[in-house]
Amino acid sequence: MGDVVPYADGTSMRVEALERHRTLLLVYRGAGVVVTQSWGVYPLDGQRSRLVLRVRAQVPVTWRWLPALLLLDPAEFVMVRKQLLGIKWRAERLAASQRAYHRKERYP
Repeated sequence: MGDVVPYADGTSMRVEALERHRTLLLVYRGAGVVVTQSWGVYPLDGQRSRLVLRVRAQVPVTWRWLPALLLLDPAEFVMVRKQLLGIKWRAERLAASQRAYHRKERYP
């Protein structure tokens, strides 16, 4: 914990909590803003699991922040969706290659 993860435009998030293969909590603090990203992996059965990302932001509601607040939710949705679909694609590709390897190992 305490490691720094590079983020967008020279900012970074700090690892506040980590449970291996289960959860990761990243926190950004700066300019009167606190943003948290909570990542969780939840087993569904012996072969599948679900990755859940929750993002929370504590931002002062002022006229200065109003335009950013109006744009933030739609932009965050698009960005996070693309990120999660990329993770899903890589995980499914890895699982398929491992299944093929194990089939080949059993039946040379």
